[in-house]
Amino acid sequence: MMEDKTSGLDAISKEVVDLENVPLEEAFEQLRCTKEGLSTDEAQERLNIFGYNKLEEKQESKFLKFLGFMW
Repeated sequence: MMEDKTSGLDAISKEVVDLENVPLEEAFEQLRCTKEGLSTDEAQERLNIFGYNKLEEKQESKFLKFLGFMW
């Protein structure tokens, strides 16, 4: 059963499913959640699968940025 959940959520992580253009109820079905949200156990399981929701920071060269203004 865990394998089935993981494979379904894997499609979400690979953006195979376009959640922006489906009805709300279908989005909840695809995400396997409800309007009330996730249980603590389900949230922990998804953290284990997907990791934390954070943006990667890009290290930008201040020198190259300066040159960009001058160019």
